[in-house]
Amino acid sequence: MRVSEEKEGVRLTPESPEDLWYLKNVLRRGDLVEALTTRRERTREDSLRPEEERRVKVRLTVEVEEVEFHPFTERLRVRGLIREGMDVGRYHTLNVEPGVELFLKRELTGEEREFLKEAGRGGVERRALFISVDDEEILLFQVNDYGIKSMGSFPYPRKGKYYEQKEEGFAVAGEVLSAIREVDPEGVIPLVLLGPGFFKEKLKEELLKREEDLRGRLRTISSSSGGYSGVKEALRNPQVLEMLSSLRLMKELELLREFFERIPRGLAAYGKEMVERAIKWGAAETLLVTESHLHEGWVEEMFSLAREGGSEIRVISEEHEEGRMLEKMGGVGAILRYRIEG
Repeated sequence: MRVSEEKEGVRLTPESPEDLWYLKNVLRRGDLVEALTTRRERTREDSLRPEEERRVKVRLTVEVEEVEFHPFTERLRVRGLIREGMDVGRYHTLNVEPGVELFLKRELTGEEREFLKEAGRGGVERRALFISVDDEEILLFQVNDYGIKSMGSFPYPRKGKYYEQKEEGFAVAGEVLSAIREVDPEGVIPLVLLGPGFFKEKLKEELLKREEDLRGRLRTISSSSGGYSGVKEALRNPQVLEMLSSLRLMKELELLREFFERIPRGLAAYGKEMVERAIKWGAAETLLVTESHLHEGWVEEMFSLAREGGSEIRVISEEHEEGRMLEKMGGVGAILRYRIEG
């Protein structure tokens, strides 16, 4: 993410799909956002030839009403009323992709500034591809800064015993390789092959036969199951933790595991009332807030108290299971330095 603060606001340019998640959590309802976009040119001939549509490039300022992030299409949609430019007073949607510059017409808060520093990193450290293998299917998952995203599946074309169907059963390796190339055309992101049993080893052998260059970045990890649960298990593996140590998600999942494990021992708090009390008493070591509440007044007050008390502040993504669990618990929690009563 390129961030350039100016006198009248800040220029924000996402450089990767991961940056769009950060941008979603900075934009808030009522913000004025300027961008170069396209809009349908309205003429008198529209009613005569409705099938023809001429779109022109225009620079508009939109007052934000809705911000939607679509992880699967990797696009951010910013919708609101046009306040400056063509068709003032009408609605328009800015479709934001990597490379599209937005000018946010206000200053960043201190917390937003710190949050965007995380997006300042670029390159291959932002994602990895996990290939989950069991005796029924192969599943692909992208693990990135903010969550875990399913990328497709490949059922085995097996008809009998593995040893009798050896060649047919792993012809699917070519399809998996095509999917890897589509997700990672430059051939640079880490690859993790995981699952129970020997199927993953055979798939690895078949992949390397077809693409020797995979050898340096394909890591094989044993797990008790495949699918999403296998990926979650692999993310706790020491080899994977070391390989993906720069990924924001890894630190986030580690904090959430600690948070949930501490609850029965009274060393974690959740809900607005209990967390606020912990912060005021100086007991909160780390404040955890889900992204849905980031711009709500009570959260901003909590951030201020936490900074004064020396608590670490973490914004938690809801694009993974643990984040959604915290959201169901009120969207706010704290890892405590010591137990508090009441």
